[in-house]
Amino acid sequence: MTQKIAKALSDYLTRHDISGEDKIYPHIFSFVTALFSLIAHAILFVVFVSYGAKYYSFVNIGSICTYSVALIWHHKRRYTVTMVLVSLEVVVYATIFICFSGISTYIGGYFLLVLIMHIIMPYALDRIRLITNFGIVIIAVVVIIYGLNAKPAIGLPKNLSQVLTVINVLIQFSATVMLLYLGQIIRLIINHVNQLRVLELSDLANTDPLTGLYNRRYADTYFAEITADDKDETYCVAMLDIDDFKQVNDTYGHECGDEVLIFLSDFFSQNLRSSDMIFRWGGEEFLMVLKNVGISTAFIILEKLRQRLSEAVIQTKVAPVSITVTIGVTVLDKNEYESSIKKCDDNLYTGKKGIKNIVVAD
Repeated sequence: MTQKIAKALSDYLTRHDISGEDKIYPHIFSFVTALFSLIAHAILFVVFVSYGAKYYSFVNIGSICTYSVALIWHHKRRYTVTMVLVSLEVVVYATIFICFSGISTYIGGYFLLVLIMHIIMPYALDRIRLITNFGIVIIAVVVIIYGLNAKPAIGLPKNLSQVLTVINVLIQFSATVMLLYLGQIIRLIINHVNQLRVLELSDLANTDPLTGLYNRRYADTYFAEITADDKDETYCVAMLDIDDFKQVNDTYGHECGDEVLIFLSDFFSQNLRSSDMIFRWGGEEFLMVLKNVGISTAFIILEKLRQRLSEAVIQTKVAPVSITVTIGVTVLDKNEYESSIKKCDDNLYTGKKGIKNIVVAD
C-alpha cells in the first residue's frame, strides 16, 4: 500500500514539475502538516462550541483561518511561509491556552510536536531552524512555568478538561505517527522520481529530439540485443533516404524540412508494424529493421511504403510539399550487423545513382 501511495504521488509531482529533494520534501510536508492541523482545529472548534466555550471557539476560528492562508501559500509554492504560519499558530495557540487555562489538558505537548516538525522538515537553512527551535524552547519553558504557577483566568466547562486531554493526546500521537510515516513516504517518492528521471535522461540520450525516433546511438544497443537473442528469427535491414532533400530546404527553408522529417516519423509509425524498428540515422536518412520477413517480403513492404510516400502531399506551414524516397534493403546478418548496414547502404547508393524513387534489394 505504501509503495502504491508513493508511486501515485511521485507521478503527480512529476506531472506538475516538482522534482528533487529540495522541492518534494517541503511540498508534501508543508501541505500535509497544514491540512492535518486545519482538520484538528476544526474538530476542536466543534468540541468548544458544543461545550459552550465561546472564547476558545473564537481562538480556533483564528487557527482555522491561519491554516487556510497557509494552504493558499502552499499552493503558490511558498513552503517557508507555509511552515512559518503553521509553527507560529501552534506556538501561539499553546501559549494562549496555557496562560489562560493552565497545562492540565496536556496542551504543552504541542511545543514538543512543533520542535519535532522543525527537526524533520528542512524548510530553511539549518542555522535558521536551530535559532527558531531555540526560541520555541525558551517560549515553551517560560509559558509552562507560568502555567504551573498561575491561577487559570478562564475556567473550562465541566468535563471539557478530560475531553480535551484525550483529544490533545490523540492529536499529538497521530501527528507524531504521521510525521514518521510521511518521512518514509517521501523517501520512497524521491527514489521513484529519481528512477523516472534516470529513465527520462536515458530516453533523451537514445532518441532524436526532432522526430522522436530512436537515434544512431541506440542502434548499437538494439543490435547487440538481437545478436544476444538465440531465438530463430530473421530480419531485414533497410536504409531510406529522401530524394533531393536539399532542394526542399533551399526552396522552402529548414523549418519546412523539419516538418517533412516529422511527417516521415508519423508515417512510419502508421505504416510499419510495432515489431519493426526505425532509427533516424542522420540528416534525411532513416534505418529500418523489419522483423521475421524474408528479402522478397521486405521488398514488397518497402515498395508499398515508397509508393504511398510518392503519392502523399505533406501540408507544411509554408506550402504543400511532395517527396520521393530511395531505399536499399538486405537480409540482416545478426552476427555481422555492421556489414549488413553497409550492404543496404550500398544498395541505397546504387538507387541514388540511377533513377531514384526506387527500392533496391540484393
